[in-house]
Amino acid sequence: MKSWMGFLSGLIAMSAASAWAQAPAAAPAAAPGQCGARPALHRAGAMMMGMFHQLNLTPEQKEQIKQLMQQHREQNKATLESAMTLRKQLREAMGSDNPDPAKIESLHQQLGALEGKLAASRAEGLKAVKALLTPEQQAQLAKDISGARERMEAARKRWQERGGPRGPTPHKTAPQPAPSA
Repeated sequence: MKSWMGFLSGLIAMSAASAWAQAPAAAPAAAPGQCGARPALHRAGAMMMGMFHQLNLTPEQKEQIKQLMQQHREQNKATLESAMTLRKQLREAMGSDNPDPAKIESLHQQLGALEGKLAASRAEGLKAVKALLTPEQQAQLAKDISGARERMEAARKRWQERGGPRGPTPHKTAPQPAPSA
């Protein structure tokens, strides 16, 4: 079951990535020792599980998808571990007393390359899963993913309107002229 959740978490994260990738970066990096994305991925995995449950998969489809997920997990294990190591190094570099911008940029570029590789792998996995679905199931999944993207985009906009993690930005008023005597 864990492999099912992990694979589906990756698939929904990949599906929603386009909305997030097109948005301006509004959030600062997570504080050292924190990973702000983890809870969102768990929610995304649960959402994808619900989407697949609504497709009324046959036992054969479920078994084939399970095999695909196992293969996907094995193929990406080393890349995922490398990405986790780089994220830890990046958090440590950002949280150090004297951060080195060149080191941080290098780690960030390395992590970006790994995340790109993982995104491509998730896209291949989603394509393979879609190939197992009937045309009706594919249409329903596309509709569900589109709805999830729209909800995530709306939530992102609301979050930005509230000022992100720091709360709303106070409105500054124009300086008032001094009263004339």
